[in-house]
Amino acid sequence: MSKAETTSPELMVASGDGEPVKPEKDRKFVEALSRGLDVLRAFSQGSVILGNQDIARITGLPKPTVSRMTYTLTKLGYLSYNVQLEKYQLSSGVLALGYAYVSNLKVRQLAKPYMDEFARQTNMSIGLTCRDRLHMIYVENRLPPEASLLRMDIGLKLPMATTSAGRA
Repeated sequence: MSKAETTSPELMVASGDGEPVKPEKDRKFVEALSRGLDVLRAFSQGSVILGNQDIARITGLPKPTVSRMTYTLTKLGYLSYNVQLEKYQLSSGVLALGYAYVSNLKVRQLAKPYMDEFARQTNMSIGLTCRDRLHMIYVENRLPPEASLLRMDIGLKLPMATTSAGRA
C-alpha cells in the first residue's frame, strides 16, 4: 500500500466548524460508521439527552438514518433510551471505549510526577490535554495539596481557543 492510498486522521483537513472533511470517493471509508460516530458526537456537556429530531438537527443526517443509528447504538450498549422522555443519552459502552484510550496513554504516567511537582510549586491546577479536531480534551489533571481550585474532569472537551494548551 502506497502513502497515496493511505487515509489517516492526519490527512483529513478540518473544516471551519472543526469537523473533519470526509474524503470523497474513498473506497476504504465506511460512511455508515462515520454517521454512527456523528450520532455519538452529537452528545456533549450541553446536550446530554437528545431525541432523534435533535440528533438529526445537530448532525445534519436524515431522520430515518438517525432512527436506525440510535436503534443500533442502543442495541450495542452505546446509547440508552429514556422511555419517559422518549430521548437518548450516552451509555457506559462509550465510557469503556474512552477509558481504553486514556488508560493506555503512557504520557499520563510519565507526566504525573512532573505535573504534581509543578502543581505543588505553583499552587495551580495542571492539566494534560490531547487535541481532537479544534478542541482539547483533558486526559489528566493534577491539583496542588489542599487546593480548592476548579478541577477539569478527565474527558472534558473545550474549544482550542479557550484553553492555554490549545493556544500554545
